[in-house]
Amino acid sequence: MKHQTSLFALCALFLGLCSSPAWADGSVSLAEDASHNYWATFSNISDAVFIPFGSGTVHVYTVGYRETSAGAVLVLYPLTTETIDATEGYFVPAATGVLIKAAANSVTYNTVTGSSAVSFPATNLLHAANGPITAVAGHTYYKLAYGTMINEGQGPVYDLSTLGFFYGAEGGGSYTPANGKAYLDIYLAASSAPARFVIEEMEEETSSPTDLHHSSPEATDGSVKLIHGTTILILKDGVTYDLSGRTSKTQQP
Repeated sequence: MKHQTSLFALCALFLGLCSSPAWADGSVSLAEDASHNYWATFSNISDAVFIPFGSGTVHVYTVGYRETSAGAVLVLYPLTTETIDATEGYFVPAATGVLIKAAANSVTYNTVTGSSAVSFPATNLLHAANGPITAVAGHTYYKLAYGTMINEGQGPVYDLSTLGFFYGAEGGGSYTPANGKAYLDIYLAASSAPARFVIEEMEEETSSPTDLHHSSPEATDGSVKLIHGTTILILKDGVTYDLSGRTSKTQQP
């Protein structure tokens, strides 16, 4: 028995993913949009999870934000799939928010141990639900929801074309997201941030962002807001400042 334990420990140390996923640990219910795709935000506070690809029927995204000439849009960046125990899917770290798109209204996820062979994008505006949001000045908070109810009745009927991200609470302030969900945190004051982002108006990229600039809000006065972790830095005239106006670093030509 001692010999077997030693071999397992060495295996776990050098391979990282020796422990198999515990398949069919749980499932996520998704909401339908007008194009008959299904969407849900997702997070797991305590464990990393593996979401099977399902032969192309499931896609998992991180979320970025972009200003365009037509206004603000959300940009959906796909996660890269990998294979664990001969199953292709997406590795989502613990306490990480993602957006799921699927061809059916329920998706299975699986608890995993070890680490991923695929790097998780550093730029992601979705955050894991973990009790009430601690509001920060200059931030606006959204949840995935329908914007319009057609008929309450015994079972509510919604306008599927209005599925998207809406203020989690009045004015985009702090609220308590449901367990297992994720909330969207836009680095703009509610007075400047859009009131909603409808799913069908969002941009889906074909690859993950390669730099911070692609998922950062851009100002129109010649300065650019950069997201660095959870901090906003302002780039202007070749110099980066924090929100208090202090110089952070000088940009080299």
